[in-house]
Amino acid sequence: MQKVDGQVPDAQSPSIVEQISGESFVKSKETPEVTEVFAKWSSCMKGKGYDCKQPLDASDDPAFGDPEKVTPGEIATAKADVACRDEHDVGRTWFDSESKIQRAAIAEHLKEFNDAAKAAKNVVAKARTV
Repeated sequence: MQKVDGQVPDAQSPSIVEQISGESFVKSKETPEVTEVFAKWSSCMKGKGYDCKQPLDASDDPAFGDPEKVTPGEIATAKADVACRDEHDVGRTWFDSESKIQRAAIAEHLKEFNDAAKAAKNVVAKARTV
């Protein structure tokens, strides 16, 4: 087997991709449609005995931080979370909002995205030669 370490460039995400991904995630949580669906989700969770403002509050609870031990409380919280997400179509609403923000940002930075796509193609082409 041939050793290829160091011969193939890293295929890392360009900074513009990371920037827009991070910014769109934050901005999407502030859009009217997402804040509305989060409020509905929060109310649903409250009706099931949980006090969470946003969907990530449930999954990010520090009480559930041990990946080696899943408690009955964690399972119950997850079931309530999923039920409320499904009931109010949280995933679709949030996805649509974030996608809209991303499409606008991509259009604004199209040259940088085209340059990034070209660089990625070059990495793949070089990898094929090794």
